[in-house]
Amino acid sequence: MIIGEVAYLNFEDNNGYVKILSHNDFGEKIDFIPSEINFQIDLCKLICLTPIGMLGYEFTEFELARHRSFLDIEMIKEKSRIDICSNLNLVNFIIDNELDDNNTSDLKKLRVIKELINYNPSNPGNTVKDQNMKKLISEYTIRYSEYGKDKPGDRSKAWISIMTDRPSNLPDFSLDKYLDKLLPKFDFIIAQGEDCDDYKFKSDILRNLTSEIGSDNIEQIKIICGLMTENIRNFALLVYNEGEHARSLWYYYSELRSKIINEYLLKR
Repeated sequence: MIIGEVAYLNFEDNNGYVKILSHNDFGEKIDFIPSEINFQIDLCKLICLTPIGMLGYEFTEFELARHRSFLDIEMIKEKSRIDICSNLNLVNFIIDNELDDNNTSDLKKLRVIKELINYNPSNPGNTVKDQNMKKLISEYTIRYSEYGKDKPGDRSKAWISIMTDRPSNLPDFSLDKYLDKLLPKFDFIIAQGEDCDDYKFKSDILRNLTSEIGSDNIEQIKIICGLMTENIRNFALLVYNEGEHARSLWYYYSELRSKIINEYLLKR
């Protein structure tokens, strides 16, 4: 028996072909006549093919428990994909093996979290992969910031803000709810302005904004930003618990995975 994916399907002309996904003959195309298939078929759906001598192949429905051994998972990852929407009965298998071609932001998040905790659906685990907390926490900084832009012939603008730099271990920090609480984000604008007759450029606008806030107040803000940075770093190191961190990621992964599955099932 070999496993294939319906790669072309035309009911009107009553023809189609299957692309083989099994160990043997991977990528080979096999023609079939849709009207001769006695079960529902759709484009991109997995089906089984059993050689019947010189007569060709017998086509049957794919069942994961019985037929998964005929799939070369690593080869599929490298050279092909399995579409979720066409194989909703295999949605768990496809997501767990990253065999989809629907690279939504939620699926990308799942892969990032899975890599961090080596996700096991039945066991939250107690470790987070490659987490050097001292290094991560050392990247956390609350800082005073002045910035803006000069646009000759257009409007120049400037801002004075408090900004937070946080660990770069995740492409999207909101993925890690535990670190999101442990290392809070303080981002807000203290003052902002645009050009006018008296203040035409970014530097002029910033000079005016700083005078309005007051140099003494700005120095105090900078000092407090430094103190908050140090205190939060020290607090995070004292209270960090890797087991809680791992479980937090596991529960978020499980919730996100259920959300993705439900969304695909609604497309049925």
